[in-house]
Amino acid sequence: MSCDNISQQADEIEALRSIYEGHFSIEDEANRSYAIQVEEGSKEAMFQISAPWLKGTQRAEASSQLENVFLENIGEPVIYQWVEKLREVLQSFNDTESCNTEEDPIQETRENKSEHHSQFPLVHGEPLQAGKCTFQGHLAIVKSTDDVKEALQTLLEIKKVANATHNMYAYRIKKESGNISSDCDDDGETHAGSRMLHLLEILNVTNVLVVVTRWFGGVHLGPARFQHINNAARQVLTQAQMIVDEKKGSK
Repeated sequence: MSCDNISQQADEIEALRSIYEGHFSIEDEANRSYAIQVEEGSKEAMFQISAPWLKGTQRAEASSQLENVFLENIGEPVIYQWVEKLREVLQSFNDTESCNTEEDPIQETRENKSEHHSQFPLVHGEPLQAGKCTFQGHLAIVKSTDDVKEALQTLLEIKKVANATHNMYAYRIKKESGNISSDCDDDGETHAGSRMLHLLEILNVTNVLVVVTRWFGGVHLGPARFQHINNAARQVLTQAQMIVDEKKGSK
């Protein structure tokens, strides 16, 4: 055996020792015999769906279907069945959406606004188009976390909003002590809520809840989506006269 071959084997053994650590052992060094202990696979198979374009209800439905597949195949290989079931579920979502006619978000919002006049008062911004996606801001004056919950509940009773891809929000409340209570939620659009909260902090607005609804149109916008989210938030803040419209010079 050449020195070069021995050196390569030694490097590989060292790599295996580093990778498998306590599971790697030397059985007979003279005969170059090694062992890697493989633990019994007693843990349940796990899956994670990464599909930010799915609506919350669709993601829950897909997860439920995959869990059912696992329960029907306990102790058996399941990945192929998962993939096929996910393909089937996603196709059913596409078929359902293709049958639905597109509606103007602001029009349905206006109709629902009259239906919910007795509940928490909301301000609905103008929808902003970006590619095939639509963004729309909503705003409520809030003075407690209970107000936030009630405002969100009122907003999500609007079917078009509840069925949107994402409803991210942020709020800031100034307490009697002068301290600020704030929080945010991405609703699956990673970092969107925290960026909206940062916008509220920069603008120094308090006692306000801002929600931005996004309807995904099938085209990924990349990082540009955060600009559209902030634009929708700023637009509804201006409309509600919470900040000055620099173009008009009025509040």
